[in-house]
Amino acid sequence: MYKITIPASLVSILEFGEGATLSELRRAGAERLFVAFPHMLGDDCERQERLRAFSEKILFFEENGIETFAWIPLLGFSGDSEEGCEGFTRVHKLHDGKPYKGVFCPMDEGFAKAAENLIVALSQTGVKGIILDDEFCLSGRGDGGIGCCCEKHMEEYCARIGESITREELRDRAFCGGRNKYRDAWMELQGDTMLQFARCLRKAADSVNPDIRFGFCAGRTHWDVEGVSAIQLARALAGKTKPIMRLAGAPYWVKGSLAWPGGLQGIIEAARLQAHWCAGTDVEFFAEGDTNPRPRFAVPAAFLEGFDMALRADGSTDGCLKYMLDYTASPTYETGYIDRHLRNQPLYDGIEDMFSEKKAVGVNIFENMFLLRDRTFPEKPEEFPANTFPADNDKYRVMPAASQVFACENSLPVLYGNLSVPTIVFGENAYHVPLDAPYLILDGRAACILKDRGIDVGADSLLPESGVYYEVDEKDGERERTVISQLVYRAELKDGAESQSRYEGEKGGMPAMYRYENDAGQRFLVYTFDAYSCRTLDRGCGGMFSGYSRQKRLFSGIEWLCGKRVVASCTGNPWLYMLCKEKENKVAVGLWNFFEDAVFAPTVKLNKAYTHIRFLNCSGTLSGDTVQLSDTLIPYSFAAFEVW
Repeated sequence: MYKITIPASLVSILEFGEGATLSELRRAGAERLFVAFPHMLGDDCERQERLRAFSEKILFFEENGIETFAWIPLLGFSGDSEEGCEGFTRVHKLHDGKPYKGVFCPMDEGFAKAAENLIVALSQTGVKGIILDDEFCLSGRGDGGIGCCCEKHMEEYCARIGESITREELRDRAFCGGRNKYRDAWMELQGDTMLQFARCLRKAADSVNPDIRFGFCAGRTHWDVEGVSAIQLARALAGKTKPIMRLAGAPYWVKGSLAWPGGLQGIIEAARLQAHWCAGTDVEFFAEGDTNPRPRFAVPAAFLEGFDMALRADGSTDGCLKYMLDYTASPTYETGYIDRHLRNQPLYDGIEDMFSEKKAVGVNIFENMFLLRDRTFPEKPEEFPANTFPADNDKYRVMPAASQVFACENSLPVLYGNLSVPTIVFGENAYHVPLDAPYLILDGRAACILKDRGIDVGADSLLPESGVYYEVDEKDGERERTVISQLVYRAELKDGAESQSRYEGEKGGMPAMYRYENDAGQRFLVYTFDAYSCRTLDRGCGGMFSGYSRQKRLFSGIEWLCGKRVVASCTGNPWLYMLCKEKENKVAVGLWNFFEDAVFAPTVKLNKAYTHIRFLNCSGTLSGDTVQLSDTLIPYSFAAFEVW
């Protein structure tokens, strides 16, 4: 069941009254409330008063049918106040050794004890659930650095490796070259720090009530960089209860710099990927429908609604933490989020009817959860391209991934976890993909890795360079621009490899995309760009991923790979997001226009002919394998249909 949880700030509840908050929660149909606390490690009178008042509010909301959790920051966001915490050890950045203001290291016994005391005090309020905010991490605070290299961590690290080394030596040895003992030990130490801290916090809650549900909000670093997975942390906090976790990736990222500039569709895919990683576990996980900082002047409700509806159609999450109340003003100051939530209820119902119990179909994306530990880097820090040395770059695990942005830029419907269909494998993921996968779409880096793993990918050599101006279609000569600074690989093709497009640049022409079938019967579409390098591109560049000819070649290439067309395609419309699902002989197709331009009466091509159709939020006609919508998809609108 898709559960709606709404957060509200304790300060606003106390200022404007719990009745006003309850009224809006009921209007929205929320089942659960997260009450957001300010940072309060100091054991002072103000904290005691907040906890006392919260204890009263819990009873009020629970008696009125709203499950109520406390939602607290703990380790601290960079720049937080340090009042009352001056004696605690700060988390220190690996790349320069400097401490983060207001961010505290769990290895500090004084801080750990203060955190445990807070959990005990919070548990004594009678609360049924506690959620830690997404600063429950050692990395990923916006200004570089992986993990903590405070004096306590460095002492323990040196003991583990049996050597006495400096922070600078650790940084360069761990994050240059291939996998090594320095990186392994570093990541294990970071992960052990967080796991041990999580278990201590759980023990503190258990001392009051072992039935309290205890979870956290995952951030982008929790899936790789922390040295421990979000799933492991959720289980450590859960104790004997069901683990609970919020995923990372929010509508407000469209407005900020936290994500690759891939639009709302890329953020949706980031959530879908994390849901795939969590699938089949015992964890309750829900999406991050954050509209920070609110109100709609900052983040429009259209972002939140598009995000929510797409994830409802996907059906892989347990619900959404849907941020629809302002944290500063009264609950009735910004009603626009809930107004639109209610207005779209018929669409939610229609999505449930049309998409539930079907499985996603399209092209598979292969993204391994852990990449950093096995990654091969340049041998020296000075050999890294600008702003890519991992110890300087807390955005190492970018969300959405390059593969997801590539798919979204081309309106390609995707799924996760099915290697029997054409599969996108970019970059270091090629170290982890099974070697017998039949149909692979690779970037240049992935092709190099598979070649080193003994797979014939159709090139005698793949050598990195930059300086390409254009990509030219080999058949019709159409030309699209590239970005001269981005890394590509000059491929010397084997006999049988067919170039589909070429780059033109400073050093002459070379294949940009080719297709190849090896003697084992594996088929490949190889793009010679380095997808990880392309992650720095802004939307205005056009990049290596987007373009009408590129899109056309991709869809024809997929048909060549597996002998049939993509389940549904609607080309020529920037940032048109598609999600397709199938059960038996029925296919549901969702279209979301996340671009500023309207899409006029779009035409959708299907991979075979159908005889019946029904529409949701649109109208049109079906003729064999072609659906012609008669409606215009205005920006941030949604339409869907089902054929059989």
